[in-house]
This record gives sequence, structure tokens and C-alpha cells, in this order.
Amino acid sequence: MRRTGTGPIEHRRAWSWMAAHAFTIVSAECRDQAPVRRVPGVSRTPQALSCPCCLRRFRMRGHCLCGAIAFEVDGPAQACVVCHCESCRRQCSAPMTTYIGVLDGQWRWLGRPPKAFNSSPGVERTFCDHCGSPLSFRSKKMSNVMHFFTAAMAEPEKFAPTLHVAFEEKLPWVKLADGLPTRFGPDYTKG
Repeated sequence: MRRTGTGPIEHRRAWSWMAAHAFTIVSAECRDQAPVRRVPGVSRTPQALSCPCCLRRFRMRGHCLCGAIAFEVDGPAQACVVCHCESCRRQCSAPMTTYIGVLDGQWRWLGRPPKAFNSSPGVERTFCDHCGSPLSFRSKKMSNVMHFFTAAMAEPEKFAPTLHVAFEEKLPWVKLADGLPTRFGPDYTKG
């Protein structure tokens, strides 16, 4: 198999294919040849897949509204879910939120870190102290994972949700027709 490098064309191919196959992180040149492994997360097809050579190339950034706080994620994301819990809704002032889960060690703050707020026991939420943008949350119940809001990602369209969590807290006027499975409670890692 001929390697062509990891330039912009290859990255565009990888992102294009990933977007078409919701959550699959693999370049066009590796798609059919490379062995793939399942990434833990939601047990619904399409499963998140990744190829070992493409994992080294997956890197995505995000930032707050004013740009004072930025972060970088090295793939893959563990899951991408829509959360209906009251805490996430209030943090983002939205009827629901969408976030990706990223293992510790696969993300970093670029420059200064955001402010943190302990919204409930074992839950820490971050935000920019200048513009107020919500950026992430982490829960001791889902340890070793940081959850970044997809709207804070530089290219949020690259992440398609695969599940609704805390569905029992969904606002009654929200009507969904996406066909995604639902789960009670916020923990997407439990089957």
C-alpha cells in the first residue's frame, strides 16, 4: 500500500469520510486496508471505529466565544451524546446539550485553563471567566473522561450524536424525530 503522507488533502478525505459515517475516524487511504478496533462507548451501530495509523493524525481544537480559552483533543472521542439533564441545560442555557467524551491524556488546555464550578457533588463544570462560554464537564461517576460541548469545537459538524441521555428530564415541548436511542440517567457508558 502506497503512503501519501498526512497533508491537507488526506485530512480532508478523512474528515469527509468521517462525517459521512458518523463518528468513524479513518482516512480514505486506510479505510479499506487498515485493521479497525471498536472504541468503547455507545452500543449502537454505527459503532465508533478507528484505525491505528489514523489515530495519530486526529487532532481537533475548540475554544470559547471570545477565544481566551482553547483546548485540543487527540481522538478518538469515546461517545457523542445529547444530554437532557437539568444541570447541562442550565449550564448552557439551552433545552439540551451535545457533548463528546474524551479520555484523560487525550486532551489538553492550550494556554490558561478555564474557571471551574462544582455544580453538584462529584461534578465539575468549566467555563471562560471572560465571555462565560461553557466548555466542559466531568463527573466522578464517569471517571477519567472529560466531556466537551460540541458547540465549543472548531468543527462541531464533525460529531454526530448517537444517543439521548437523561431522557426522563427532557423538556415536554421538545419534539425529537432523529430516531436515536434514549437512556434514563446521564451515564452513557452503562448498557
